Amino acid sequence: VDKENVWAIFFKIKILREKNDWGQAGKLLEKYFKVSDYRDDNKRALYKIQEARSSIENKSFEAARRVLDEALSIDPALAISYYFIGESYSKESDEKYKQGEEIRKKLQIPENSNHPDIDDYYSDAKKLLSKSIENWVIYTDRAPKQSWLVIHLLMDALLALNRFSEFEKILQEILEKDPNNMEVTATLADIYDQEGKVDQAMELIDKALASDSSSLLIKLTQLKLQSRHPERSKNIR
Repeated sequence: VDKENVWAIFFKIKILREKNDWGQAGKLLEKYFKVSDYRDDNKRALYKIQEARSSIENKSFEAARRVLDEALSIDPALAISYYFIGESYSKESDEKYKQGEEIRKKLQIPENSNHPDIDDYYSDAKKLLSKSIENWVIYTDRAPKQSWLVIHLLMDALLALNRFSEFEKILQEILEKDPNNMEVTATLADIYDQEGKVDQAMELIDKALASDSSSLLIKLTQLKLQSRHPERSKNIR
């Protein structure tokens, strides 16, 4: 192997990465692995992730999802792919909604009114957002310890689609796989409290404190419950 050639390819990859040209960088990476007789599928897939991120920024959403599918075919264990697939659908949903709003304002259509010129935009926006939810849920299933990345995104998306009732089940399923996930625990306890399930909220916090008494988030959630229900605070550790 010509070491100078290997070095030259590596240097070109570095330049392309700095230019945010991950597509070309990925192609050269394949060449680098070939001439150096070395292979790293995780790195190959991560380059695809970066390429997809650039496509999302450029609003090339379908192209981004094709690249993300390639990333998963290279490294099926790369759960972050599902995070970005979800993001691509979410960003595309935003664009559809904005287009509908622009037309609504231009035609002076009252808010929350049905109209053939805008209905399809709003309908598409909802369908795309639903696909975001599907992929973010897959992400929480594959990487429950990193679910904090999508918890707020799932909550907002479910609220927007009037599907918030599903959020509780999603959180419960995450906790089944990662019982010590304090952020999910705190979020679920808050939901229980809002639903009037105060005993369940308290029990959840009590269990979390028994597992990790140093968690600041759980302690803050405990204080919140105590302030809301001072008459029952004796039931909380």
